[in-house]
Amino acid sequence: MFATDSHLPDLFHIVEAVLVAVFGAAALWALFRLRRHLQNVTFYFVLAVLLGGALAPVMSLGMSHSTQHMMLGASRVLFAAALFVGCLEVLRITGILNRQLARKQDAERQLTENREHLQRLIMQRTEALRSEISERSKLQESLANYSQMLEKDLQAAAQAQSAMQTELPRCDYVRVAANSFARDQVNGDMFHVDLRANGDLFLMVGDAMGHGAAAGFMTVLARTALKTMNLERTPSQILSELNHLMSEQDSGVYLTAVLARISPNGRCQIAHAGHPSSIILRGHETLEYLRAGGFALGMFDLPGVEYTQQELQLNPGDRVLLYTDGVTEVRNAQGEEYGWDRLDNALRDSDPASVDNALMQVLEHVYDFCGDQPMTDDITLLLAEYTGAESAAR
Repeated sequence: MFATDSHLPDLFHIVEAVLVAVFGAAALWALFRLRRHLQNVTFYFVLAVLLGGALAPVMSLGMSHSTQHMMLGASRVLFAAALFVGCLEVLRITGILNRQLARKQDAERQLTENREHLQRLIMQRTEALRSEISERSKLQESLANYSQMLEKDLQAAAQAQSAMQTELPRCDYVRVAANSFARDQVNGDMFHVDLRANGDLFLMVGDAMGHGAAAGFMTVLARTALKTMNLERTPSQILSELNHLMSEQDSGVYLTAVLARISPNGRCQIAHAGHPSSIILRGHETLEYLRAGGFALGMFDLPGVEYTQQELQLNPGDRVLLYTDGVTEVRNAQGEEYGWDRLDNALRDSDPASVDNALMQVLEHVYDFCGDQPMTDDITLLLAEYTGAESAAR
């Protein structure tokens, strides 16, 4: 490291030894600072070499010039070896650091790509949400418009039904009481009473399948058709004509119905179109169920579709009950149906002197049974009592 000569004074050897020692100490200090980055073999090898290189000049003090010269030469060799190994180690550490730096840069680049991808996804999702919100707003607006249109249709149907409601005609040989209660704004049930010029009395109860404006208009259509139809024919023929008329509407709403025709002499003809059985109460004691059947009106308009008609003779005091299935299918809080047995008992126990009172008593019996339970269907009852041809003559 420093040029030496055997002819130089000892002072120069001392100065050189001190400088070598200082250099060695500095190298040792740097070595320990890099300890955590060095492999154990490298560390201890460099440590031993530096210690040897640093101590050799100090140990040569006081020795002969030739010995000092040899020790300084050995120190230089050791320092050179330490420097060479240190350079190799620096290159190894530099490679490690470069690889770590490359991995860090890759990670940062991947993080940047992920961040950009996430931002794109967020933007796409945000745009999709905006579109969905816009579509939902349009849908809500459409639903609001549809609701307004539906409300107008319901009001129109309710007004049409209200306009069709008239007082029951006065018949000398039959006393009639009828009532209908709608579950909603528009009634899907209907009843119609028509006294013809020849003295025959027509009684009809119908139940449109479904609720709402379509069902309400179907009942209005049926009542309007009956008012304009030739009723000189039998109930089965009238139902066939009604079926043809309603099938042409193609509304998807059907009407079950029962139509009865009572003549002054007590002759009664009844036909059903998919409607519950009619009940005949004779002498306020015996109950008869008239067989139901047939297709609902408007369901099929095919050749050969006919409605079975039943004929019976009514005696004074006999009663005919026409009703919709909303009466028998109403439920109480326990989920039990009202049923025909309860209807039979209510009809037997009703006032024999007044059909109006009798009808109200049956209705009260139904409502007492269901209690606070909401109605699940419209309810219609029509009760007719044949009083006899003699009362008509009077």
